[in-house]
Amino acid sequence: MLKGLVICCLAALFPAVWTKADSTFVECGIMYRLITEDSVNIVAREGGYPAGTFKDSALCVPARVSHEGRTYHVRSIGREAFAKCSAIKHVVICEGIEEIHDYAFALCANMESISIPSSVRDIGEYSLSFCVSLTSISVDEANETFDSRDGCNAIIRTKGDRLLAACKGTRIPSSVDRIDGSAYKGCLIDSVIIPDGVRQICEYAFSYCPRLTRVHISSTVEMIDEGMFYECPNITSITVDERNKDYDSRGGCNAIISGECLVRGCSTTIIPAGVEVIGRAAFYQCTGLRSIVIPEGVTDIQSSAFSDCSSLKHVSLPSTLTYLEPWGGRQFHGCTSLDSIYIPANVDTLNSNAFSCCTSLCSIVVDPKNKKFDSRDGCNAIIETSEDRLIVGCNSTVIPEGVWLISNEAFAGSGITSINIPASVTSIDSMAFFRCDRLMSITVAPDNKTYKSDGSNSIVERKTGRLVLGCATTRFLPEVTSIGAYAFAGTPEVLVLPEGIRDIGICAFFWCRDLRSVVIPRSVKHVGRGAFYGCSRLFGKVFMGDDVKID
Repeated sequence: MLKGLVICCLAALFPAVWTKADSTFVECGIMYRLITEDSVNIVAREGGYPAGTFKDSALCVPARVSHEGRTYHVRSIGREAFAKCSAIKHVVICEGIEEIHDYAFALCANMESISIPSSVRDIGEYSLSFCVSLTSISVDEANETFDSRDGCNAIIRTKGDRLLAACKGTRIPSSVDRIDGSAYKGCLIDSVIIPDGVRQICEYAFSYCPRLTRVHISSTVEMIDEGMFYECPNITSITVDERNKDYDSRGGCNAIISGECLVRGCSTTIIPAGVEVIGRAAFYQCTGLRSIVIPEGVTDIQSSAFSDCSSLKHVSLPSTLTYLEPWGGRQFHGCTSLDSIYIPANVDTLNSNAFSCCTSLCSIVVDPKNKKFDSRDGCNAIIETSEDRLIVGCNSTVIPEGVWLISNEAFAGSGITSINIPASVTSIDSMAFFRCDRLMSITVAPDNKTYKSDGSNSIVERKTGRLVLGCATTRFLPEVTSIGAYAFAGTPEVLVLPEGIRDIGICAFFWCRDLRSVVIPRSVKHVGRGAFYGCSRLFGKVFMGDDVKID
């Protein structure tokens, strides 16, 4: 009785408490979410927008909406609210809407125009990214936060003169001080001329512009962030105004150079004399680059400098080279056409992933005069001489007797099909053979006291029964009790793990894309985090036991 009285009293005290129960509704095809008693946000509609939702492909985003007898103020267009809506061609946002959130109209492939009212005071990142048909952007002249001055077809933050969002119809005004990160993300522009007046170009400002071929940097640009042309593979012409005090393209080299550092190159770059450093991601994904001569005088190649240059077949490194930046590394990662490399005598620093995922690499030679590294006995590998540690391998590597450690990513993503582990090897880092999906034959010298193979096409640690490396042809030895981290480079389509295995390590089957189904026995008590991450075709995991801990 007392309990019922208390409930009644509470109801009397708070008769008009607003609740978010059933807080979404749809009107005219647009989904809204209640945020207060009298206001809503537009939110993404699950499953997207059906064909015919927007009459004549025009979207008028209302500032007020009525539902079940009540009228609400529409405050904002939420994250991804209209993303990927291919039906939209023209967008008019009504006066009263205050915010446009991240990705609000991203990937609207057929959108040609958008109009921003004076009431909008906040625009999120990537709101117009990958709108490949967009040619017209206008901001109401009464807007105190943003503008599209001089009919420039862009969104500019008035305070600070920052260009936030652009399209293929944009003309950058000379009054712009900074081009923000991802401003042109996904635009189908052919060329860009940075006008005098612009001082800074931010990271990823022109990212994912696949048609971009020509770039001109003006005299006033004094700061260019890394990744300015990220994922722009078809640039063939780069020029810098001769009056620029911070950057140049000396000798018509088709590159951007700052002092002694080459900041950005392209497929037609000829690296000029005087350059000492190839900057981070300087040639990233220059898919048209087929050969490069790095001239004498260059001492440092920074991380990802030539990463994913898939057509790069020939590289000439200078005798002056000493340093392949180890933090990040990946200087030639993903250069899938590169078939040989010669490491000069003065190189004394490199990361084991410097040549990762170079699937055609079959010849590695280290200059005999190099005091830090060697490729002893024609092994086609880079070995740290004093430590007898194999740093980098390739398709034709023969691990020589005397090597005791195979480093992380030494063979990562290589095209290697077979490997023999000599008796001297006592340690193999967990990611040494990461993503070697062509590997089919694995053997271990019979007199190796740490590892064994016994015809199983795998590497098993004798002391622990841990399977260190397996492949699509692996036959499980009866003494295997655990599968190590990143152990499998590949698998058959159907994998039945035998009884006796108790533990499956983290990322044990990482990126085994041929795997369709796996049967996990009752003996397995633990499955590590990401054990089957990236197994995109895997549709069935059958657990025979019911007391498995899965991270």
